[in-house]
Amino acid sequence: MPLLLRNQDLSEILSMDSVMQVPGTTFKELYHGEAVTAPRADILSPSPNGQAIHGLKSMSGVILSLRGHGWGHDGGPGYGIQFTAMAKLIYDLAKERGVGRELPLEWFQQNVNS
Repeated sequence: MPLLLRNQDLSEILSMDSVMQVPGTTFKELYHGEAVTAPRADILSPSPNGQAIHGLKSMSGVILSLRGHGWGHDGGPGYGIQFTAMAKLIYDLAKERGVGRELPLEWFQQNVNS
């Protein structure tokens, strides 16, 4: 079930120690072939008036031990798996401590007829 979390919720459940453990574990799993990631994809488009550029920058990854996938936005060069791992940590801590508001899953799904 998706969770809506506020900045205040995150400051209540995250510690610097828990956050700093995520990259090491994540990249060890990548090294051992237990995670996959894709390079950042940038989609750029000029604005209608030509005065700006709109951009969507995304990175994605899968970590087998987390049984999940993640997606990150504008994370700079590197890997998408850090978003996967951090999202899993935040979700588990929030559920454990009863923080956040559950959102209906159907808000994020649709039927596609091909």
